[in-house]
Amino acid sequence: MADMLRLVLKAYLLKAGIARYDRSSGARNVVVESLRKAEQIARAELVLFRQAGCLRGHAAMQLSIAEILLDKKAGSKTSAVALQSAMEARSLFQKMGDKKMEATALLALVSAYGACREKRKALEAASTALAIFREIGDRPGEAKSLHAVALVRIVADTYTAYADALQSSKAALALFEELGLKRLQANELLTIAVLNLERDSPEQAIPPAQQALDIFRRIGRDHGAQAVVLSTLVQAHNARDEEIQALQVSKEGLAWIQNAGDKRQEVIMQDTLAHAQLQTDNAEEALLTAKAGLVICKDLGDAEWEARLLLTTCQVYVKQQMFEKALKAVNDAIDIFKTLGDVEHDLAKAHHILADLLCFTQDYPRALNAAQQARDYFADIEEWNSEAMVLLLIASLTGDSQEALNTARQAQEVFKNSGEKRMESIALNAIADMQLASKDYEQALETVLSRRAVLNGAGFRREEAKSLHAIACVYQASGEPNLALRTAREGIRMARAEGDKIAEVHMSIQAVQASILLIADNPNDSKTTQSLSEDATKIAKDSVALSRKVGRGLLNGPALYWQGHLLQLLFSPDAIGVTNDALSCFVRNRDRLGEAHALLLLANCHISSGNRPKADQFAQSALAIFAEYGDEDGQAMVQCVIGQRPTEVTFYQPTQLAGDVASMQAAADVKPKGPDPLVVRNKIRQLVNDALESEDVSMDTPLMDSGLDSLASVSFRNEVSKEFSTNLPASLIFDYPTISGLTTYMVELLEDQ
Repeated sequence: MADMLRLVLKAYLLKAGIARYDRSSGARNVVVESLRKAEQIARAELVLFRQAGCLRGHAAMQLSIAEILLDKKAGSKTSAVALQSAMEARSLFQKMGDKKMEATALLALVSAYGACREKRKALEAASTALAIFREIGDRPGEAKSLHAVALVRIVADTYTAYADALQSSKAALALFEELGLKRLQANELLTIAVLNLERDSPEQAIPPAQQALDIFRRIGRDHGAQAVVLSTLVQAHNARDEEIQALQVSKEGLAWIQNAGDKRQEVIMQDTLAHAQLQTDNAEEALLTAKAGLVICKDLGDAEWEARLLLTTCQVYVKQQMFEKALKAVNDAIDIFKTLGDVEHDLAKAHHILADLLCFTQDYPRALNAAQQARDYFADIEEWNSEAMVLLLIASLTGDSQEALNTARQAQEVFKNSGEKRMESIALNAIADMQLASKDYEQALETVLSRRAVLNGAGFRREEAKSLHAIACVYQASGEPNLALRTAREGIRMARAEGDKIAEVHMSIQAVQASILLIADNPNDSKTTQSLSEDATKIAKDSVALSRKVGRGLLNGPALYWQGHLLQLLFSPDAIGVTNDALSCFVRNRDRLGEAHALLLLANCHISSGNRPKADQFAQSALAIFAEYGDEDGQAMVQCVIGQRPTEVTFYQPTQLAGDVASMQAAADVKPKGPDPLVVRNKIRQLVNDALESEDVSMDTPLMDSGLDSLASVSFRNEVSKEFSTNLPASLIFDYPTISGLTTYMVELLEDQ
């Protein structure tokens, strides 16, 4: 009798599952009603079995109640009740000596512990179930237990945990294959693919995902599972920087689903294809694809997926810089979600997207409000990690304050407690950014080193390589370009060893930046300068070549820009050509600020070559873009370039010292009419004396040779700007390294004003 009742209750669960898949108007009511009826029957029969003293019936109904409650996914309170029911069922079956049903109850306990976020207890339950099924020789049960062990084995986000999980999943796969359970075999292959994707090994995710897809197609059913596999394949290709392959998989998958006539899965594949098209910068095609999916949603009455596709169209409009349309799309999606039930996760996600979009349009008060709403929704459904991610956004919107730091640390604590190592590293990176913004370099360094330690301890070498970029940035900002360069070189080696080409480009650019500072810091050391120049030139050249092949070429502009910057510092005639290439990349990628910086660098290059009219033309173009974006620092840099005077053409020679050349150029011209040079010189000398706490600096000794390091030079430049009420470039001390040179420059600049 108890076994028959469990079959009836499973039928109700199946009916609810089919209705979830249907998703048409009224389907939600079917889900709710099916689960309500199943729970009502199970509880009524439980009372009767208790009254009759039937332990088997009692245990069977408790197990069914646990399964029904877990199917509801209704939050921690419901999960806690399900946990108690599963524990009682297990205890009763154990008392009766029914090992198979005890192990079955243990598998329900695995789900209940997981829902209650008790990972270690979930793993213990799965391991115990596995041992029992093996003891009684139940091979299908053993395979299912191995699958459960794989899913819960990641009690902490570590590379070792994923390796252990994959071992269990592969053992389950072998059993499913041996037993001829094709659908379960395909599901396990999908699990293996997802685990590899999650542990940042996309290259190992593609073969099992493709095998799973082949099996699902051979058995000829479950289009929903096929759509999930196709989505996993697309993600894996994108993670490997294989956008064209991802697009091909999406198109082929959509054609397959269309041929099968499954309109509901066609909607999902339209969404997958739209995202793949966005990855290849084909926003127009992505918009057409998303709109085709929306038409099907209207025909099916599928409001939930209509809202999700609206979120996709929002992303397309952002790509096209149509922000009003993007705002309308996300707000329309939110309005639809609010009419539906049990979609708090989607509502939270939509508000998070809205907050990001409002940040993009610089509407920070409304962005903060949207982020707070997203946080509230995630908190209501107890998705703590998602809530913590929103906290990081809220922290960034709070400004440079202790409150912002406290909010970010709160997010870090959530990730730390949940064992999410990579998420914890994201929080640490956000904290370091805030500390850098407030120039708390000591704390920032401690934070980025902690981040590296977290990733190193978790065994994520690829992520650790990326963390070195932040460490190098802190060293560079704090006036330690030697340490920045050393760290960047280590990052290049690690990224190369891990096959992470995008990280290798980032670290190479960082190495070039640090080298530029060091070359400028050592104007009188020809041997050091030559060695640095040669190494930096090679790194820059390699990074440009690699950047063309990865990341859709988006890093090619920055790589070319910094190569041009280096060549300009070394007075190479190739600087203009390389910088023009960088400019073309920025224009092609619609990076307006990158375009402005490239134009400004071209202006500097033409000043060095003595072409003042051309320099002014580029400078004015840069100024217009900086003004358009309200970039005051950029505008100030342009004004400083406009105030410079032309110099003679100087060609690059390997042994030439850029600092010496700049010094000679700065002192060469006749003093123009304007402010009294003696007054200007005395003011500058006093500022130098204050900065170095010394009165022994000669007029023609480079200030950096006298102890003015990179960090102090920033403060000194700020003091000079304040004293003369003018904006000065960040490269002031590199361009005019002596009191004499700086005096001449300031006199000319003030005269023009």
